Amino acid sequence: ETYFLVIIDFDKKDFQDKVISQFPKTFTTTSGSPKQCVHLWFASDNNKPFKIKDEKGKMLSDMIGTGNQVIAPGSKHKSVVLLP
Repeated sequence: ETYFLVIIDFDKKDFQDKVISQFPKTFTTTSGSPKQCVHLWFASDNNKPFKIKDEKGKMLSDMIGTGNQVIAPGSKHKSVVLLP
């Protein structure tokens, strides 16, 4: 059986707080955004990305799979300012 690395990426903290208990415990990292949302990392047999949006079309969460990228902890990114 083949498994893929997939990441559940939360974009809205209130949505994350409502649904996170529905996921099994897994490796979790805090995203680099100021919203302090998390990334949940899983091995899955389904790697098809999906997006969850609110009624106004704003992103709540998405699953990042094959062909997509996540900035991992410790990575340098142009949107992150490191203080001395």
